[in-house]
Amino acid sequence: YRYDSLADTALPTRGRRVDATVQGSRTGLGADSNRNRAAAEWLGVRTFGDTHVLASLQLGSNFSGDGGVDDEFELGGLFQLSGYRTGELRGQHSALLTLSAYEQIRFGDRVPLPIYAGLSLEAGNVWNDSDNISTSDLRSAAAPRRSSWASASARRFVRARQAAQKKTASPATRGSYQSLAAREAEAPWA
Repeated sequence: YRYDSLADTALPTRGRRVDATVQGSRTGLGADSNRNRAAAEWLGVRTFGDTHVLASLQLGSNFSGDGGVDDEFELGGLFQLSGYRTGELRGQHSALLTLSAYEQIRFGDRVPLPIYAGLSLEAGNVWNDSDNISTSDLRSAAAPRRSSWASASARRFVRARQAAQKKTASPATRGSYQSLAAREAEAPWA
């Protein structure tokens, strides 16, 4: 299920988004094991004068059966417990609460591009056993909020550079890129 009324996906100024998914795997249908998995996210944005406040809550659980490494929930990385590496925290259950505030910095006519500044506060954790879930062991983080045009430009640059490297790589080098990517997918914390 998905409901989305956000005004902008990068730096929204108003609206809400709700995502909810439930997945089930059954050995009778060809799966390796019987599992049930659920994930949900709520995100809302309100504007107060020039300041935009974003709040979000993400919850996830492999609530029946052991999800295995591929089904673990991941936290870490920018706005997902900043300060931890992307995917550094992994577990069968997860929770993340984020509160961000940001506003556009105005330079008059000198800077034609919109620049935003702000702060994000995050609290969450992952757990392997549902009996251990507790608010007393939440991890917290804070991060500066980025400018949307700068991050979009950086993503385009990185994608273009990766595409150029793949085109100019020899078949042997392409294989080593692929094996490196496979190793990183297996152990992203290494």
